[in-house]
Amino acid sequence: MATNSKKKGHRGELELVHILCDRFGEGKFKRTPSSGAHTGGKNRELSRNLPWEAKITLVSDIITPSNFNFVIEHKFYADVSFWELFSEKSNWNQWIQQVGDDAQFVDKLPLLVIKYNRHERIALVPFHYIQKYSPDNIKELSHFIWKDFSVVELSQIINLPDDFWFSE
Repeated sequence: MATNSKKKGHRGELELVHILCDRFGEGKFKRTPSSGAHTGGKNRELSRNLPWEAKITLVSDIITPSNFNFVIEHKFYADVSFWELFSEKSNWNQWIQQVGDDAQFVDKLPLLVIKYNRHERIALVPFHYIQKYSPDNIKELSHFIWKDFSVVELSQIINLPDDFWFSE
């Protein structure tokens, strides 16, 4: 990854941390050092014996409270081609696989947040979870279904009740 791309990714993650802290409280979310590189992807086997607290802290791009329902993967890219969404080689497929594997690793739900230049952040949330959690509210969301995920602007779901975001 080029230095500018890496800086852009870090900046996007920090922006997301600020969005989450504004909503849920200052200091509850932090950017993960090395953005999940310690336990994610190719390093998964090396981290099998880590305590759960270390796994949950290092697995995703954002360190979350332990009772947060999601593992978060954040991507910040220039743009996306409409036709890419129909390709098996789509970045979205790779990112969903990545966050899905990370979520399964720590028994949480995957949440993929994508920021494209000059556009609002979008969130990909498992459709079954949104539908189960809030069947009435889902009708009010401007979203579409992509594979097994509801794709919605993050700003539309960020203010859902805390029990959507946190377990007891």
